[in-house]
Amino acid sequence: TGYGVYWDPIAKVGLKYRRTQALRNANLQEVIGHLDQGRPVVVWGYFGGGNRYTWNTPQGYIINAVHGEHARTLVGYVGPSDNPEQVILLDPIYGELYWDTQRFLENWGALENGAVVVYHHSRWVKSANDNTVWELSADAKKKYALAMNWDSFISQGGVGEGIHTVDQTWIDSIENGGILESLPLQ
Repeated sequence: TGYGVYWDPIAKVGLKYRRTQALRNANLQEVIGHLDQGRPVVVWGYFGGGNRYTWNTPQGYIINAVHGEHARTLVGYVGPSDNPEQVILLDPIYGELYWDTQRFLENWGALENGAVVVYHHSRWVKSANDNTVWELSADAKKKYALAMNWDSFISQGGVGEGIHTVDQTWIDSIENGGILESLPLQ
């Protein structure tokens, strides 16, 4: 009742616009790898004291929460990628923040190191006559078949509005880069 949402529903909404990936129990090297690829990462933590509490839903689920739950976008780091001194966050309340890495890890860890990766260039297309969903490269010169068809994409949480229907002849004219083995749907 008014607490907020975490990474899975945010990633699902993000799929309407571009490829997103929900992460749970991620580690610093994993998110830095995404930053090095130019992908911002929305991370969950808290502001204030960060006191933990739980409650049971009417459906019997246990909700683990942190008072002051808050999301920020991780956009960079200071120092070497294997041992950064600081991380750079964009906070919707406080603006640009430079946090020492240890402070970030403690704050982020309070909510299971949850995150959503936003892929900056993916475009998904399909033709009206084919169930194959293709992810295009940033320059649209290569296509990669998702390792699932349209029906599987939708049944696993993909959002149809994120897929553009285009002419099959145009799809056929793009170089095939192979199969994209993992699409991070929950």
